[in-house]
Amino acid sequence: MISKIVKSLIEKQFGHPIKYSRDCEALAANISTACKCKISATTIRRLFGVTKSNQNPRPYTLDILAQYIGYNDYDKLIASLNKNDKGEENSITEISTDSLRKGEKFEITYSPNKILTILYIGKKQFKVLHSKNSLLKQDDVFKLSYFALHHPLFILEVVREGESVGKIIEAKVSGVTLIKKL
Repeated sequence: MISKIVKSLIEKQFGHPIKYSRDCEALAANISTACKCKISATTIRRLFGVTKSNQNPRPYTLDILAQYIGYNDYDKLIASLNKNDKGEENSITEISTDSLRKGEKFEITYSPNKILTILYIGKKQFKVLHSKNSLLKQDDVFKLSYFALHHPLFILEVVREGESVGKIIEAKVSGVTLIKKL
């Protein structure tokens, strides 16, 4: 699936919401005509959550979607969202651990319906205080030097119950949708 923000931009360009299979077929045809690039209705179904899938979209597909809504490629679309993000109070667009103090807490959300509450414990490490629908579990400790809105979480190492479980990448498709300081 793609982020709600990108979905809404595509739906705005298309002229109505994408809820049903027939909407996906019409959108695929509209994109193919507008961008002179073929995209299948099946791909649209997966990206809009009409059909369940664990498959990540290909960069080429994301670039076509970005072109449909007026951007050269998906990276430029994400950069634009970062610049224009108004967010809510206490919302942050990016965090570098170099600027954090021990004890600072953050809430991170990403699709579909995933929420993490984390505590900075120093040395680029965070402790998970609360986890909803994430691969990370409560009390996990993980290393992360930088994270940003609309980008995946590239977690360098996760320690669970004293044992390293390795690297984890979260928010692969939609990216982080909210970073809020608590």
